[in-house]
Amino acid sequence: MGLGAFGVSMQLCLSDYVVNYKKIGLLGLSPSSSNIVHSVSALLLFGTMIYWVGCRFTKGVGDDDRTNMKKWRNRVYKTCALLSLSGVLFFIVGPILGVKASVWTAEELILLPLSTAIFVKAGGWLKDSEK
Repeated sequence: MGLGAFGVSMQLCLSDYVVNYKKIGLLGLSPSSSNIVHSVSALLLFGTMIYWVGCRFTKGVGDDDRTNMKKWRNRVYKTCALLSLSGVLFFIVGPILGVKASVWTAEELILLPLSTAIFVKAGGWLKDSEK
């Protein structure tokens, strides 16, 4: 996940603001090469986050010890992971279909469910009741 975050933050995506520059980002790449590094890094970052939410967040002590709220949280985590996967698919297919603003739409489809899952994991919603 760290490598993906590093690539996203250090290399810019292609936009109207950077097309007039010959070299951009930390690595001094051309705008089109920088866009590729940024996009691949974003997919790596988002893919790792989706894995964490869908697989790691659902881990527990054991099936017998799961509370009713833990079962609900697991449903939320898995749903959020699937919704985020649909955003990754849209990120890949949107430009092929010529959808305008597909990158920003895909990022929202990816990040909103992931942030919801993280909010739940942090105890902001569906907490176990205190005994």
